Amino acid sequence: MNNDIKIEYIEIENFQSHSHTKLEFDEGVNVIIGPSDSGKTAVIRAMKWIFFNEPSGTDIIKKGETAAKVTLKLNTGFKIIRGRDKSKNYYELVTEDGEVQRFEGFGLNVPQEVIDITEMNKIDLGNIKMSLNISEQLESPFLITDSPSIKANALGKLAGVDIIDKALGNLSKDIYEINNDRKSIEKERKNQESFLESFRYLDEEKTKIERLENIFHQVDEYKSKLSILTNLEKKHTNNLEKTNETKEYLKKFKNLDELSILYEKLILKENNLKIYLNLNNRLVYTDSKIKELNLFLKKVDTDKVYNIYSKSFEIYKNLEKYNLAYKNYTNITKQIGQLENILKKYPDTEQLDKLVLELSDLNIKKEKMESLKVKYDHINQRLNEGNKYITKLISNYRAAVNTYIELLKESGTCPICYNKIDDKHIESILKELEV
Repeated sequence: MNNDIKIEYIEIENFQSHSHTKLEFDEGVNVIIGPSDSGKTAVIRAMKWIFFNEPSGTDIIKKGETAAKVTLKLNTGFKIIRGRDKSKNYYELVTEDGEVQRFEGFGLNVPQEVIDITEMNKIDLGNIKMSLNISEQLESPFLITDSPSIKANALGKLAGVDIIDKALGNLSKDIYEINNDRKSIEKERKNQESFLESFRYLDEEKTKIERLENIFHQVDEYKSKLSILTNLEKKHTNNLEKTNETKEYLKKFKNLDELSILYEKLILKENNLKIYLNLNNRLVYTDSKIKELNLFLKKVDTDKVYNIYSKSFEIYKNLEKYNLAYKNYTNITKQIGQLENILKKYPDTEQLDKLVLELSDLNIKKEKMESLKVKYDHINQRLNEGNKYITKLISNYRAAVNTYIELLKESGTCPICYNKIDDKHIESILKELEV
């Protein structure tokens, strides 16, 4: 046991005769004194209960109580708590930081964690396990009252002689088994040697077999070579036949050069035919589009468009006259206003008569101007309607022209003279058709 580990105190609760007892231990030797049956031995039993989990059962609980608990505090800071009631049996380890580790279901043993902290455990002496640290009252000194065999086993266990005895026993057993195995192997070897004597002739047979194997190997090589030669002969015969067939076939192609020239001419004609077919397809497509344009142009009455345009132009000229008349009307209206202001300033009758005459003339002109303004508004309305209609006709005409130009570009050929059309021809056609 590590000498540094010491018990600081033990606290006993409801254990045998103790209701609650706390004993603190000093450095050196500690003596517990008291009258008989005062619980001195119970203190030792409480220590054994913690260190060795002895005794077991619930008899250690004080009569009239339901649970017993013993707490042991060590100088290492650990606190060991052993508790027992009617249903629970447990150990608890408490660290200096207050962390608690609980153990249950350990049976008759002590948890290894408790043994590691206390470093207290019974010594295995072969037939018995003995505590060398704690002894109870009236217990005889170490091994004095035990039988000679137990003493021998215990001393041998302490001295380590039991390990040697066990090793010697195992060694004797191994030697015995090895000797038996050796005898059986020797016997088997002799049996095998006698059995092999009957197969001495196999060496000669082996030599014969090796010779036969060499002969068979040579035969296989010859067979392989013969097979290769046979295949070569067949290939040679086939090649001769194919060569003769090829010669006969080549005789049929004596005029191959002439056929090649004819083939090139046929290819050229075929290409020309493809070009003509393509041109014919494009021509058919162009004719269909031209027919569509003609139908569209028939629907558009060009004379009517021209008449509308001429009338619109005349209306436009009249509109200029009416604009000028409207301006005069506006000026006359201003003059009438000015004359009215003058009449207010000059009440002279002669002047008034002159002004009245002027006003009457101006009113007549004003009435004419108003009628002209009504006509102007009506003409302006008709002119706007005509411009919208002309704009629509021009838009349709330009769309038809653009479609016609696109068709010409796609065909690349004039539908009348069948000459090639380039960009210059397209521009000249656009200028002619431009509105």
